[in-house]
Amino acid sequence: MTSRTYQSSSPRMDERTPLIASSTVAITSNDSSNELSVLQLSLLCASRFVEALSVTAVYPFIYNLVFNFPGIPRGEVQIWTGVAASIFSLAQLLLFLFWGRTTDWTGRKPILMISLVGFGVSIATLGLAGSKWDVVILSFLAGAFSSGIIVTSRTMVAENSTFVTQARAFSFLVAAPSIGGHIGPHLGSALSNPDKHSYALPGLVSGAAILLVAIACYIWLDETLPSRASSTSTIEPVGEIRPDMSVCQVVVAPGVRPALGTVLYAGMLSSGLATVLPMYLFTPVHLGGLGLNLSQLSRTMAARGLAQVICILGVFPFIQKRLGTGSLLRYCATAWPVVLALVAGQNPLLRAARNPPLGFVLMLVAVIPSGISMVSVGTQLILNDASPSSGAFGTYIGVALTLQSVAGGVSSEVMTAIYSLGISQHILWGLLGWVCLIVLAAGFPVTLFGLPAKSEISPHRSEFNQPGLLAAEDGHGARGGLP
Repeated sequence: MTSRTYQSSSPRMDERTPLIASSTVAITSNDSSNELSVLQLSLLCASRFVEALSVTAVYPFIYNLVFNFPGIPRGEVQIWTGVAASIFSLAQLLLFLFWGRTTDWTGRKPILMISLVGFGVSIATLGLAGSKWDVVILSFLAGAFSSGIIVTSRTMVAENSTFVTQARAFSFLVAAPSIGGHIGPHLGSALSNPDKHSYALPGLVSGAAILLVAIACYIWLDETLPSRASSTSTIEPVGEIRPDMSVCQVVVAPGVRPALGTVLYAGMLSSGLATVLPMYLFTPVHLGGLGLNLSQLSRTMAARGLAQVICILGVFPFIQKRLGTGSLLRYCATAWPVVLALVAGQNPLLRAARNPPLGFVLMLVAVIPSGISMVSVGTQLILNDASPSSGAFGTYIGVALTLQSVAGGVSSEVMTAIYSLGISQHILWGLLGWVCLIVLAAGFPVTLFGLPAKSEISPHRSEFNQPGLLAAEDGHGARGGLP
């Protein structure tokens, strides 16, 4: 078999090299294996778990909390709860980039600690709020610190991963908030007791859990910013690395814009599906939905959440290792319109059937869309592979999360309006929203052209072990001299 040699002036890399490296950073390995640091990954996933759990634990009691404030008419309660939710999301949107940029200057760990403590205090005091303005202010603070947790944990997981281990690492990182988000409402509902202690207990319990995670991170979590890495980190600091790229330079760096385009498009699709699906399940059959009652709706969404976690943790790493991220995303992009059509097609089935197989329909709706949830992990790996600089990696992630948040918010509002229009005017038998989603999904494969070269490499391929293969890239994650 003829061997190939790849010549490059870049440092030689292999499958043990941490993802975010630069020419001024010496990379060492404490272990010749490709095993993840269980402790580091567990701490970062725990941060995202308690963040999502605490946010969703507020849902069951926030309406009644505002309703009990003096001087608020019943008709305004829903408005103020909506304002609080919007303020939370707005704070996240405004501060993703700020926190990302700050981590490049001060280090990852200090920002994560500040964010965890600030978020824990905000959530703990939310249940003690005495007015609508208290709720608004605390929601803003919670959103502000929540964004710091999201940016920093995502950045640190990438810096603790290698090309081989990143699929497993990000599977856990994506699954952690998903699990926390499903547990949170049950926790908030179980601990809410207006007769004894009002709504303080859910917030206090959530805040205590967050502070416990903060203490654990303070004791055991290693810094990952190369210029400030501890002696136990796999990244050995060499000199002082500062943010060497402005925000504009990060965005226009080779390979970044295609990666951001893929992430934004996937975010729009995921947000659109998350918006339309619950409305579709609840809408009566004759109007274009499945007509589920609250019990059936709850079970279906729970089954969907479980199926997503199984796909993310059990299926994605296995397939990604053999196909590579790019090929996996192309398969998912091809399947996405078909999956959406299958889900939307259950309404005509229920209309036509005399004895509709509701159990089969619910299983189909819950399980089939879960396969495309692997896209959410794949796009995270795409971002890693297109990283323009280790010195500005936090800024890069902050930009990506900001744009993704905008795209998701716009998609959610637009799809809500389109779906409501289709139902009220009975356009396309009430399936207008699904038709628009299917058309949008059909364009997803177009965004997968020009992916970073590393995204096209399967970690399972023996060729990956050839020295210099990844170094054949142009240094910014774009396609270089690959065969």
